[in-house]
Amino acid sequence: MFGVLAVKLPGTLAIRRYLLEKGKASVGETWRDVFQGRLKYYTVQRYFQLLKAIGLIEVVEYRENSKHSPIKVPYYRIVPGREDDPCWFTPWACYWRAKGRSPPWRLRP
Repeated sequence: MFGVLAVKLPGTLAIRRYLLEKGKASVGETWRDVFQGRLKYYTVQRYFQLLKAIGLIEVVEYRENSKHSPIKVPYYRIVPGREDDPCWFTPWACYWRAKGRSPPWRLRP
């Protein structure tokens, strides 16, 4: 159901919409429900890393992956108060601004 709605949204906005509806989700759940067949898992994982780096999402809990795996899967939620932050629309610009540098594509003459 949700995947049909997210087809026209850019990646970070689709993640935002999904997290607003679900409350919290893992990278795998988000990829499976929203992006499967549209984006690679690694791309969605990078989106989550970017959103976490600029402070739009945070880890709320870790759950076991399965009965036979010791790996804990992080579950993310939107940081309270950052639901309507303009960085959802331009996350890379916010990332470079937070680093105190210009984006690499602006360094060329």
